[in-house]
Amino acid sequence: MKKELKANQLASKIAEEISRNTSRENIRNIDPMLVIDCIKREVEDTNLIDEVFYKTMMLLEYKYGDLFDVDKNVEI
Repeated sequence: MKKELKANQLASKIAEEISRNTSRENIRNIDPMLVIDCIKREVEDTNLIDEVFYKTMMLLEYKYGDLFDVDKNVEI
């Protein structure tokens, strides 16, 4: 439970920071690599990186309404 709480706190902090910076620059599409770079700077525990990434992406998309750039060459 403590690990999940820590991941939630880090994700919230990172998502808020990214959203504030992108809003200031009027950027609506975010490259997921930007999120990964921010997480690598903030998260010291490598066991939390995947969980923080997932939670940060969800917060950015659903709470802050940010969109993500995707590779149009990738087939689903």
